[in-house]
Amino acid sequence: MYQKIKKITKTNKITVEQLYALGRQNMGSTPNGHESVDCPFGILNIGNDLQAYYGDVRRVIRHKVSKEKWVVEDCFGNVVFVTGDHSLMVMRNGVLVKSTPKEMCVDTDMLVSVTEGDITANGIVRCECVGVFDDEYVYDIEMNDDTHTFVANNMLVHNSCYTSYDQIIATTDWCYKEGETNWRIKFRKPNDKPNEYRYRYFCGRKSEEYVKRIFGLDNKEKVAEYELERVRGEVKDFVLLINELKMEKYFRLCFDRYAEMLQTENYLDFELETYSDAGIWLAKKKYVQNLRWSDKLSKIDCYPPYSKIKAKGIEMIQASAPAAARKIIKKIVVWMFEHQGFTINELRDQVKECRAVFDNSDPNDMCWNKKPNGYGNYVLKDDVELVLASKCPPTISACALYNYLLKHNARLMSKYPLLRDGNKYKYYYCVPIHGIEMFAYEAGLLPKEFAPAIDKDACFEHGVLDPLNRIITSMGFNKLSVKLEAFNKLF
Repeated sequence: MYQKIKKITKTNKITVEQLYALGRQNMGSTPNGHESVDCPFGILNIGNDLQAYYGDVRRVIRHKVSKEKWVVEDCFGNVVFVTGDHSLMVMRNGVLVKSTPKEMCVDTDMLVSVTEGDITANGIVRCECVGVFDDEYVYDIEMNDDTHTFVANNMLVHNSCYTSYDQIIATTDWCYKEGETNWRIKFRKPNDKPNEYRYRYFCGRKSEEYVKRIFGLDNKEKVAEYELERVRGEVKDFVLLINELKMEKYFRLCFDRYAEMLQTENYLDFELETYSDAGIWLAKKKYVQNLRWSDKLSKIDCYPPYSKIKAKGIEMIQASAPAAARKIIKKIVVWMFEHQGFTINELRDQVKECRAVFDNSDPNDMCWNKKPNGYGNYVLKDDVELVLASKCPPTISACALYNYLLKHNARLMSKYPLLRDGNKYKYYYCVPIHGIEMFAYEAGLLPKEFAPAIDKDACFEHGVLDPLNRIITSMGFNKLSVKLEAFNKLF
């Protein structure tokens, strides 16, 4: 059984392993730590309108898994092997939807395939688990558009790793674009406390009378008082409503079932604590978000855009990182949130402007703040000559250089203390002395009489560029060089 949909021209075939091997640029890790490379080719895709086109690819991803191996085959012999949790696209009741092999209805679902140049919806003749991927590489393609689909082995498959509320909202009447409004209903039931209000939203362009009738607002037995207001729908409001009306109950039900299975009381619950409208994830527990709401606010309030930047596990919030560098990284992150869709060259220009600000910063703000540990184990001599053990940490060698230079300026030993383990000191990159590239000193006591010149290039590279490059490579960009050069790909 099959249904012909569209006709397309002949295409060139390549395996996904070959496609990965042809990648010329490392595109960084995904939030789950998967490897990825760029793709110099357009990949055949089928849009929601069932039109075929060659789509741009953001990256080709691979990672090793130990999961069930499923085979799915249509009536024309098109076959794909996938993990049990990877989705394909099927026609279900005349609608194109994604489905994992485990969820497919073999009798009624139809696979969307490319068969002899035709886009067809074909019956499923085989859908079963045939073994496991035993610590084997599997591959995926992340398309650079909103479909998150591509054609593999003639079948339309889905990349289900990423999603957004924008796609969900687009299927509703929720108004969240410029000039569009929803109805916000503020109301109190008869048994509610005098200042305890509930909120509901009505999507769509209906009259006030219509909304009153739908919600029964004039029924005094159910509604003590209410207010109606036209508002532009924030995505935040949509998320909070979904959480209140669906997700809270769903999670509670899941935990109750789990507790029942274990024959114990349920003490677990999920609460929505924050909402962010943009974020960048570098790795597990390393991210930065533009926070717009937290449970400290009422449900109708939100933080002004870019006023609450929440970060975890990155230098932007680490007290040990240079103060000037933290300030610049935060400024650039805010700029990236404000200018989504920016190019690497636009970013480079922003960083160049910040470089001038960094160079004019207080030298104390260019320094790292750390405690040395193991001075006696690594510093063999620091008086007549400076002798360090092998693999001496930079913080220890920086302290040793300070002590060595201080002891060679004996008249200053009453003015400046020797550096030892246990105290937090400031460190900066300096013009190398005795092969040592960092210099340490006690906060507020920079010994100008013998301190080596600060290497601002190195301080900017390690304090600003290295952390920033970790952020932008996680987004798929090339690194910025020390000279702040950025290059467009030739292919």
